[in-house]
Amino acid sequence: MKVRPWGVTVLAVLGFVNVAAYVALLALSIGSMPTLRTLLEAISPGGAGPAKMHLGMGKLLPVYYAAMAGVTTAFAWGFWRLWNWVRIVALLMIVISLIATVPAAVSVIRSGEAGAIAALVARVGLSFLIGWYLVTAKVRDAFRKRALDAGSQTGLEDSTVQDAS
Repeated sequence: MKVRPWGVTVLAVLGFVNVAAYVALLALSIGSMPTLRTLLEAISPGGAGPAKMHLGMGKLLPVYYAAMAGVTTAFAWGFWRLWNWVRIVALLMIVISLIATVPAAVSVIRSGEAGAIAALVARVGLSFLIGWYLVTAKVRDAFRKRALDAGSQTGLEDSTVQDAS
């Protein structure tokens, strides 16, 4: 039996919750755009949230939410199944996100809005925390063990080991 680290289980479960959120946003984008606009503006203090970008997509917004529900499902399932490619892509996405945060951080800090600054600090802090967690030896080894177990189940064992008798 594979042992999944508790933090990876938490990431997988949060991923599945995120899928449900994208499906709800998809439904709102199709059925009630004014409600979606109000929701997005409410979770975007001082412009530090998704409202501007999402509302700027216009008629493509339902397509975006459907695509993100699919991608997020793949990530959540990948964390659940300990697929190492998901861990690596997540780490790359964290790096890209942190780099992209730099220009936004300047305008958020200049705005002086406490909610926007708190959201920025939370985003950066969580990114570093999750990134650090995904590179710890225990987590890295769990993903690698899963890959090795999958290889041995498909007959890809190391062919250099020979019987000494």
